[in-house]
Amino acid sequence: MAKIAPSILSLEFFCKNSNNLRVRLRERFVNPQLLKQLAVYKIKERFCERNNYIQWFYKNGDKGTDYYSVLYEDNNGKQRAFYPGYVVGTVEGIWIIETKGGEDKSGNSQDIDKFSPKKFEAFKNYVQIQQNDGKQIFGGFVRRDGSENLCICTDNYSEQIVTPNWKLLEEVFK
Repeated sequence: MAKIAPSILSLEFFCKNSNNLRVRLRERFVNPQLLKQLAVYKIKERFCERNNYIQWFYKNGDKGTDYYSVLYEDNNGKQRAFYPGYVVGTVEGIWIIETKGGEDKSGNSQDIDKFSPKKFEAFKNYVQIQQNDGKQIFGGFVRRDGSENLCICTDNYSEQIVTPNWKLLEEVFK
């Protein structure tokens, strides 16, 4: 078994033994303004549930010390934490996935996070450090393209999904 950071092991244990993960997710999104976001999460979770490459997944929290976070610098040089949306156990190792707004049918970006490029670079550096330490950790940002396909970027972030930087998630997770 590959060595995995202790914080990731605890998330894996929690996920495998949690029978009320869905209940907690639904309780977090009772605010009507967040229903659209819940629909995006449901699409991504359905992908995880029907993909044999994926052994388990955990919906990460979005604030606080109880959840997994990665540090990045904002435009003023201040360190901030962001909380990747999912931790996913696969047959090859653990994927850390951040989800962002996709594109509409015309190809216009729906990503409202102005810090996505900065978060992606910090995230990519974190994953590289983990891999250099021999850990089977992978990572990427996932967004929907204008045709409702889930796409993943693991190397060079671009706001436009129709570039070589973005690949179909189903092609990467097979």
